[in-house]
Amino acid sequence: MTRLSAYILLRSLFLLAACNCGKNEFMTPKTGEVVLDINAEEFSLNGKVLGKTATDISAGDDLLIESLNNEIKRIRDLEQEEALRNGKPADEGTAKIHLGEDISYDVFYKLIATIGFSGYVSIQFVIGSDFNEIYK
Repeated sequence: MTRLSAYILLRSLFLLAACNCGKNEFMTPKTGEVVLDINAEEFSLNGKVLGKTATDISAGDDLLIESLNNEIKRIRDLEQEEALRNGKPADEGTAKIHLGEDISYDVFYKLIATIGFSGYVSIQFVIGSDFNEIYK
Protein backbone atom coordinates (compact mmCIF):
# COMPACT_ATOMS: atom_id res chain seq x y z
CA MET A 1 0.00 0.00 0.00
CA THR A 2 1.46 3.29 -1.04
CA ARG A 3 1.46 6.36 1.05
CA LEU A 4 -1.08 8.07 -1.23
CA SER A 5 -3.58 5.18 -1.13
CA ALA A 6 -3.27 4.97 2.66
CA TYR A 7 -3.97 8.70 2.88
CA ILE A 8 -7.02 8.38 0.59
CA LEU A 9 -8.35 5.43 2.60
CA LEU A 10 -7.92 7.27 5.90
CA ARG A 11 -9.54 10.41 4.51
CA SER A 12 -12.49 8.42 3.11
CA LEU A 13 -13.10 6.69 6.44
CA PHE A 14 -12.99 10.03 8.24
CA LEU A 15 -15.51 11.59 5.84
CA LEU A 16 -17.80 8.58 6.07
CA ALA A 17 -17.85 8.82 9.85
CA ALA A 18 -18.34 12.58 9.76
CA CYS A 19 -21.45 12.46 7.58
CA ASN A 20 -23.07 9.44 9.27
CA CYS A 21 -23.53 7.85 5.86
CA GLY A 22 -22.94 4.39 7.20
CA LYS A 23 -25.99 4.13 9.47
CA ASN A 24 -29.68 4.90 9.67
CA GLU A 25 -30.42 6.91 12.77
CA PHE A 26 -33.94 6.64 14.18
CA MET A 27 -35.53 8.95 16.72
CA THR A 28 -36.39 7.57 20.12
CA PRO A 29 -39.89 8.70 21.11
CA LYS A 30 -40.71 9.93 24.57
CA THR A 31 -43.63 8.37 26.42
CA GLY A 32 -46.92 9.34 24.80
CA GLU A 33 -45.21 10.68 21.68
CA VAL A 34 -45.91 9.57 18.11
CA VAL A 35 -42.74 9.52 16.00
CA LEU A 36 -42.54 8.29 12.43
CA ASP A 37 -39.05 7.61 11.04
CA ILE A 38 -38.56 7.12 7.33
CA ASN A 39 -35.50 6.60 5.18
CA ALA A 40 -34.89 5.13 1.72
CA GLU A 41 -35.04 1.54 2.99
CA GLU A 42 -37.79 1.35 5.61
CA PHE A 43 -40.25 3.26 7.77
CA SER A 44 -41.12 2.82 11.43
CA LEU A 45 -43.60 4.16 13.95
CA ASN A 46 -42.31 4.61 17.49
CA GLY A 47 -39.39 2.30 16.73
CA LYS A 48 -41.50 -0.53 15.26
CA VAL A 49 -40.62 -1.13 11.60
CA LEU A 50 -43.83 -1.21 9.57
CA GLY A 51 -42.54 -1.80 6.07
CA LYS A 52 -40.19 -1.06 3.21
CA THR A 53 -40.28 2.40 1.67
CA ALA A 54 -39.84 1.25 -1.94
CA THR A 55 -42.47 -1.50 -1.95
CA ASP A 56 -45.04 -0.26 0.57
CA ILE A 57 -45.06 3.48 -0.21
CA SER A 58 -43.40 4.37 -3.51
CA ALA A 59 -44.80 1.50 -5.56
CA GLY A 60 -48.34 1.84 -4.20
CA ASP A 61 -51.01 3.78 -6.08
CA ASP A 62 -53.08 4.58 -3.00
CA LEU A 63 -52.70 7.85 -1.17
CA LEU A 64 -52.98 6.16 2.23
CA ILE A 65 -50.25 3.84 3.45
CA GLU A 66 -52.24 0.89 4.79
CA SER A 67 -49.78 -0.53 7.34
CA LEU A 68 -49.07 2.94 8.75
CA ASN A 69 -52.74 3.93 8.73
CA ASN A 70 -53.78 0.83 10.71
CA GLU A 71 -51.10 1.31 13.36
CA ILE A 72 -51.45 5.06 13.74
CA LYS A 73 -55.26 4.87 13.95
CA ARG A 74 -54.92 2.37 16.79
CA ILE A 75 -52.57 4.72 18.65
CA ARG A 76 -54.76 7.76 17.93
CA ASP A 77 -57.88 5.99 19.23
CA LEU A 78 -56.08 5.17 22.48
CA GLU A 79 -54.91 8.79 22.80
CA GLN A 80 -58.44 10.09 22.30
CA GLU A 81 -59.92 7.71 24.87
CA GLU A 82 -57.27 8.74 27.40
CA ALA A 83 -57.87 12.45 26.75
CA LEU A 84 -61.61 12.08 27.18
CA ARG A 85 -61.12 10.16 30.44
CA ASN A 86 -58.92 12.99 31.75
CA GLY A 87 -61.30 15.73 30.61
CA LYS A 88 -58.90 17.11 27.99
CA PRO A 89 -59.71 17.98 24.36
CA ALA A 90 -59.42 14.85 22.22
CA ASP A 91 -58.46 16.68 19.01
CA GLU A 92 -55.02 17.94 20.02
CA GLY A 93 -52.81 15.09 18.81
CA THR A 94 -49.29 15.86 17.59
CA ALA A 95 -47.20 13.61 15.39
CA LYS A 96 -43.49 14.01 14.64
CA ILE A 97 -41.82 12.84 11.44
CA HIS A 98 -38.11 12.27 10.90
CA LEU A 99 -37.38 12.10 7.17
CA GLY A 100 -34.18 10.92 5.57
CA GLU A 101 -32.59 13.35 3.15
CA ASP A 102 -33.19 10.98 0.22
CA ILE A 103 -37.01 10.79 0.47
CA SER A 104 -39.00 11.91 -2.57
CA TYR A 105 -41.90 14.35 -2.40
CA ASP A 106 -44.54 11.74 -3.29
CA VAL A 107 -43.49 9.61 -0.31
CA PHE A 108 -43.60 12.69 1.94
CA TYR A 109 -47.05 13.62 0.62
CA LYS A 110 -48.42 10.13 1.27
CA LEU A 111 -47.04 10.23 4.83
CA ILE A 112 -48.67 13.59 5.58
CA ALA A 113 -51.98 12.44 4.06
CA THR A 114 -52.01 9.20 6.06
CA ILE A 115 -51.21 10.95 9.34
CA GLY A 116 -53.77 13.68 8.65
CA PHE A 117 -56.53 11.20 7.82
CA SER A 118 -55.72 9.36 11.03
CA GLY A 119 -56.77 12.38 13.08
CA TYR A 120 -53.58 14.30 13.81
CA VAL A 121 -53.96 18.04 13.40
CA SER A 122 -50.42 19.03 14.32
CA ILE A 123 -47.63 17.43 12.31
CA GLN A 124 -44.02 18.42 12.95
CA PHE A 125 -41.25 17.18 10.69
CA VAL A 126 -37.51 17.40 10.34
CA ILE A 127 -35.31 16.35 7.44
CA GLY A 128 -31.86 14.87 7.96
CA SER A 129 -29.84 13.92 10.98
CA ASP A 130 -30.00 17.17 12.98
CA PHE A 131 -33.29 16.19 14.64
CA ASN A 132 -31.84 16.04 18.14
CA GLU A 133 -31.52 19.82 18.36
CA ILE A 134 -35.02 20.55 17.02
CA TYR A 135 -37.03 18.07 19.11
CA LYS A 136 -35.50 18.80 22.53
